[in-house]
Amino acid sequence: MPRASAVDPGTRLGGALALDVEAAPSGLAPMHQWGFASDARAALILWLHCADILVLCVSGALSYVIRYRSVNIQPSYLANIVIACVVFSLILQIAGMLRFAALRHHRQHLQRLSGCWAAVMFLLITIIYLSKLADEFSRGWILLWAVTGWAGLM
Repeated sequence: MPRASAVDPGTRLGGALALDVEAAPSGLAPMHQWGFASDARAALILWLHCADILVLCVSGALSYVIRYRSVNIQPSYLANIVIACVVFSLILQIAGMLRFAALRHHRQHLQRLSGCWAAVMFLLITIIYLSKLADEFSRGWILLWAVTGWAGLM
């Protein structure tokens, strides 16, 4: 009797590839069926990732408004916000944070998420100083964005 997979009960163990002579010249054809649970998990991860990026964008813009008391955000600040969001997304992917298993241990997940955000802010500060643009950016804005972004992610 075939056993069910723990990941997706609709598939059998070892049933990822099935022998099908007509499907492929090698005789192996992919036969993975996604179930409702795995689709819902993928949608949840995607929604959480989009929410994280939205939180960082809003916290960056809000930090600018608080610091400068102006809604007209300078293009260099907008560019930094976009770069930070892209880098944060890539770091989350590299760190394996965009998997459902990473969400199961809440304390460890929050620690790793904090580390990823700290790495992004450190990288941004490094880029600003190495490109000699430190006079263009307010240290207060960067600090305020780091804190509000972290609080929003938590």
